[in-house]
Amino acid sequence: MSIEFVNMNETYAKDALALYNAYVLTSTATFSIAPLSRFEMDDLLFTGLKRFPSFAIIADGEFSGYVMLNRYKPREAYDQTAEVTVYLDEFFHGKGIGSMAIAHIEAFAKEHEFLLALLQTSHGLYQCFHQT
Repeated sequence: MSIEFVNMNETYAKDALALYNAYVLTSTATFSIAPLSRFEMDDLLFTGLKRFPSFAIIADGEFSGYVMLNRYKPREAYDQTAEVTVYLDEFFHGKGIGSMAIAHIEAFAKEHEFLLALLQTSHGLYQCFHQT
Protein backbone atom coordinates (compact mmCIF):
# COMPACT_ATOMS: atom_id res chain seq x y z
CA MET A 1 0.00 0.00 0.00
CA SER A 2 1.36 3.41 -1.00
CA ILE A 3 0.93 6.15 1.64
CA GLU A 4 1.42 9.88 1.02
CA PHE A 5 1.07 12.85 3.33
CA VAL A 6 -0.18 15.85 1.36
CA ASN A 7 -0.68 19.40 2.59
CA MET A 8 -4.35 19.80 3.38
CA ASN A 9 -6.33 21.62 0.69
CA GLU A 10 -9.96 22.50 0.03
CA THR A 11 -10.70 19.21 -1.76
CA TYR A 12 -9.39 17.07 1.07
CA ALA A 13 -10.98 19.36 3.67
CA LYS A 14 -14.40 18.16 2.47
CA ASP A 15 -13.30 14.57 3.02
CA ALA A 16 -11.85 15.46 6.43
CA LEU A 17 -15.15 17.07 7.45
CA ALA A 18 -17.13 13.96 6.49
CA LEU A 19 -14.68 11.74 8.37
CA TYR A 20 -14.65 13.95 11.47
CA ASN A 21 -18.44 14.17 11.58
CA ALA A 22 -18.70 10.38 11.28
CA TYR A 23 -16.53 10.15 14.41
CA VAL A 24 -18.72 12.76 16.15
CA LEU A 25 -21.82 10.66 15.50
CA THR A 26 -20.31 7.27 16.41
CA SER A 27 -17.72 7.88 19.14
CA THR A 28 -16.48 10.17 21.88
CA ALA A 29 -13.04 10.59 20.29
CA THR A 30 -13.68 14.11 18.99
CA PHE A 31 -14.91 15.74 22.20
CA SER A 32 -17.60 17.33 20.00
CA ILE A 33 -21.26 16.60 20.62
CA ALA A 34 -22.59 17.88 17.29
CA PRO A 35 -21.27 17.63 13.74
CA LEU A 36 -19.16 20.56 12.56
CA SER A 37 -19.98 22.91 9.72
CA ARG A 38 -17.53 23.36 6.85
CA PHE A 39 -16.56 26.74 8.32
CA GLU A 40 -15.79 25.21 11.74
CA MET A 41 -13.75 22.43 10.15
CA ASP A 42 -11.77 24.92 8.08
CA ASP A 43 -10.89 26.74 11.31
CA LEU A 44 -9.40 23.51 12.67
CA LEU A 45 -7.53 22.54 9.51
CA PHE A 46 -6.33 25.93 8.29
CA THR A 47 -5.08 27.89 11.30
CA GLY A 48 -3.00 30.28 9.23
CA LEU A 49 0.03 29.31 11.33
CA LYS A 50 2.62 27.43 9.24
CA ARG A 51 3.96 25.92 12.43
CA PHE A 52 0.69 24.01 12.92
CA PRO A 53 -0.04 22.20 9.63
CA SER A 54 -2.57 19.60 8.62
CA PHE A 55 -1.91 16.80 6.14
CA ALA A 56 -4.30 14.60 4.20
CA ILE A 57 -3.32 10.93 4.34
CA ILE A 58 -3.59 9.37 0.90
CA ALA A 59 -3.53 5.56 0.65
CA ASP A 60 -3.18 4.19 -2.88
CA GLY A 61 -4.55 7.47 -4.24
CA GLU A 62 -7.56 7.55 -1.90
CA PHE A 63 -8.21 9.90 1.04
CA SER A 64 -7.90 7.75 4.15
CA GLY A 65 -7.67 10.34 6.91
CA TYR A 66 -5.69 13.28 8.19
CA VAL A 67 -3.03 14.19 10.71
CA MET A 68 -2.27 17.60 12.14
CA LEU A 69 -0.52 19.60 14.82
CA ASN A 70 -2.75 21.88 16.85
CA ARG A 71 -1.74 24.76 19.02
CA TYR A 72 -1.85 23.49 22.59
CA LYS A 73 -2.53 26.88 24.20
CA PRO A 74 -2.31 30.40 22.75
CA ARG A 75 0.44 31.62 25.09
CA GLU A 76 4.10 32.11 24.21
CA ALA A 77 5.25 29.57 26.79
CA TYR A 78 3.38 26.87 24.82
CA ASP A 79 4.73 27.77 21.36
CA GLN A 80 6.91 24.67 21.42
CA THR A 81 4.12 22.35 22.54
CA ALA A 82 1.54 20.86 20.19
CA GLU A 83 -1.42 18.54 20.25
CA VAL A 84 -1.35 15.79 17.64
CA THR A 85 -4.60 14.85 15.91
CA VAL A 86 -5.07 11.77 13.72
CA TYR A 87 -8.31 10.53 12.20
CA LEU A 88 -8.51 7.50 9.90
CA ASP A 89 -11.42 6.12 7.95
CA GLU A 90 -12.32 2.83 9.62
CA PHE A 91 -11.63 0.93 6.36
CA PHE A 92 -7.95 1.86 6.85
CA HIS A 93 -7.69 0.80 10.51
CA GLY A 94 -5.22 -1.97 11.32
CA LYS A 95 -2.95 -1.32 8.34
CA GLY A 96 -0.20 0.63 10.13
CA ILE A 97 -1.28 3.96 8.65
CA GLY A 98 -1.88 5.55 12.05
CA SER A 99 1.67 4.70 13.12
CA MET A 100 3.00 6.16 9.86
CA ALA A 101 0.96 9.32 10.46
CA ILE A 102 2.40 9.69 13.98
CA ALA A 103 5.94 9.19 12.63
CA HIS A 104 5.32 11.78 9.89
CA ILE A 105 3.98 14.46 12.23
CA GLU A 106 6.63 13.69 14.85
CA ALA A 107 9.38 14.24 12.26
CA PHE A 108 7.76 17.54 11.25
CA ALA A 109 7.50 18.62 14.89
CA LYS A 110 11.13 17.81 15.65
CA GLU A 111 12.30 19.57 12.47
CA HIS A 112 10.39 22.67 13.59
CA GLU A 113 11.86 22.52 17.10
CA PHE A 114 8.82 21.54 19.09
CA LEU A 115 9.79 20.30 22.52
CA LEU A 116 6.67 18.32 23.33
CA ALA A 117 3.81 16.80 21.34
CA LEU A 118 0.76 15.27 23.00
CA LEU A 119 -1.67 12.78 21.52
CA GLN A 120 -5.13 12.24 22.97
CA THR A 121 -6.67 8.85 22.21
CA SER A 122 -9.80 7.11 23.36
CA HIS A 123 -7.48 5.33 25.84
CA GLY A 124 -5.94 8.45 27.37
CA LEU A 125 -3.29 11.11 26.86
CA TYR A 126 0.08 10.07 25.45
CA GLN A 127 3.30 11.96 24.96
CA CYS A 128 4.53 11.43 21.39
CA PHE A 129 7.95 12.80 22.08
CA HIS A 130 9.83 15.08 24.40
CA GLN A 131 13.04 16.87 23.46
CA THR A 132 15.27 18.71 25.88
